[in-house]
Parts: sequence; structure tokens; C-alpha cells
Amino acid sequence: MSPDPIHNDEQLGIRPANYPFCEAKFIAVAFREEFRSACDEHRRVGPLPYTVHCLGSVDFPSPEALTLSSDGLRITNSLLGSGDGTVSRRSAVADWTGTDPMLWTGFRNADLASGPALRDAMLAIRAGRAPSGTLAGEEGIVLHFPRDPVAAGRPFVIELLGHDLLRRNLRTFRWRSGRTDKQPVVFRQYEPDRYRAELEATPGRWVVEALVDRPKGRDRRDVTVVAV
Repeated sequence: MSPDPIHNDEQLGIRPANYPFCEAKFIAVAFREEFRSACDEHRRVGPLPYTVHCLGSVDFPSPEALTLSSDGLRITNSLLGSGDGTVSRRSAVADWTGTDPMLWTGFRNADLASGPALRDAMLAIRAGRAPSGTLAGEEGIVLHFPRDPVAAGRPFVIELLGHDLLRRNLRTFRWRSGRTDKQPVVFRQYEPDRYRAELEATPGRWVVEALVDRPKGRDRRDVTVVAV
């Protein structure tokens, strides 16, 4: 489950009639109430026949507070904090599920439904193991790329998740699709089992590959770079 943000926008005078984007809030509230009702119904007949696990995303600058223009139609400034690039970490905490603790990952919320983070967590749960703290498994290796095309000549960040990678002979390369000349990519560790690299590239489709030994593992991703 990936939590949705719930904000008290009424205190700010923000209503769906004036701000269509607030409709997402009411969809999230409806989902929360439906979830709670289902859990309450199940508890009335006995213990829950399932366990709830909540994944959330962090490590991307996210708006903590917004400043609107005088006519209230534009966002003019924001105060940034830790989050997934769309909602703050505080907004992403799904305490209404009664699940503790949250499972935090560097994958953006929008990518969790199809990302390796969710896949590895579900595989661990199905096998009767606790979801991995790294969300890449004890032997896995996972690259995380920007979901959308990036601008040529501007830095963008890619991430690598995996356990004890530096002792497993980590090798990382990038190349332009259709060519054979590979260039090394330098990842720097910023937390246990989490690495980050900042790249720039010319227009085209670029491929990055990461390989490790003991045991062998590999992940390969591509990103589209566009001229601006």
C-alpha cells in the first residue's frame, strides 16, 4: 500500500470548486474510510485474515508549505522538506492504517506500484520473511531512474539499492543506445545499502548497467534525454 496525502486544506480556504487539484484529497479520504470500514468489519468476526504493510517514499525535496498569489490562482513559492518530490514525508505517513513501522524507500510514490521496491517487498512477505529494510533484498541490486525524460546538459540523479555492493565487486557503466563504447559511472554511498550518482547526457536514449558478484546480480535501465 502506498499512502496518499491528507491535508487540512479547508483551514487555508482551499475548496475543490476553486482548485480542481484538491479533488485528489477527497479521493484519498474516501479510500481511507473504505479501508477502515473493511478492517472494522473483519475484526467483528475475528482477527484480521491479512497483514497490512505500508510503503512510503523519501529522500526527494518536497513542498512542506505553499504560498499562493494574491488572486489565489498560482503557487508562487514553497518551503521544501523531505519527501518523494510530490508530498512531504509527514503527509506520506499512513498512521490511519494502524501499521507500524512504515517501510521507507527511495522510489517515488508514483513509481511504487510498478517498481522493484514493491516487487521485492511482496516477494519477501509471500515467502514469510520480513520485508527488507533496503527493499532490494539481501542479494538483489536495483537501479532507480527518473520516470520522465530529462533535459540534455542538465544534471539528473539515479540511485542504486543493494546490500554490501562495494564488497561484491560493483561495476557500473553507461552507454548511448546503439553504441558499444561504455563509460564508467561513479556511485557514492549516502546511506547503508543506498548509492547515488549525478549524470549529464546528450540527447538520445542512454542505458546504465550495474553488476555485482558473490552472488552475481545485474540490473539495467534506460532514460530518454531530450534537447531543450
